[in-house]
Amino acid sequence: MFWEFVIASLFIISYWLIPMNFASKMKNLDNFRATELTIDFIIGVDVLLNLISESTKDMHVRKYLTEAAFAYLRTYLVVDVLSFLPGLVTWEQNSNLYYFKLCRFLRIKRFFSFFKYLDNFFCSWFQNNNKYKQIVLKISSILKLIFIYYFICHVFACIWLFLGIDGSESYGLT
Repeated sequence: MFWEFVIASLFIISYWLIPMNFASKMKNLDNFRATELTIDFIIGVDVLLNLISESTKDMHVRKYLTEAAFAYLRTYLVVDVLSFLPGLVTWEQNSNLYYFKLCRFLRIKRFFSFFKYLDNFFCSWFQNNNKYKQIVLKISSILKLIFIYYFICHVFACIWLFLGIDGSESYGLT
């Protein structure tokens, strides 16, 4: 569960960095290259771990490598490999291959799983006191709503910046 929380956190960071790099036409890519490479490397480790042991929704871990590999191959293997491999192979030097990182947005479920793991952490922390547990869960749901709101605003602001950075084209807006 801790590993899934770390991966969900890295996906959230990635979901903030990728639109920002696209919006600035890759001008910020040099500033975040080490961060992006670290995230790509850890996602690559996660892909390898998912090939070895894929867990199902009821948290039953598959014991056979072939069964786990085929289950992962049928679901998200191609999306995950396309989202991390071009960045690691080129060390983030080729901005044309950076577009493959958009495949990471197909795994938006991990964005929401971060909050599920956060709620589980708070529930286990306050499991003996139901009064505080309910208050903390309400605060957590409000923070989740605020965070999702800011994420949507961030993505739309990046789109707006992307459209506005190149003043020679109007994109039909004028």
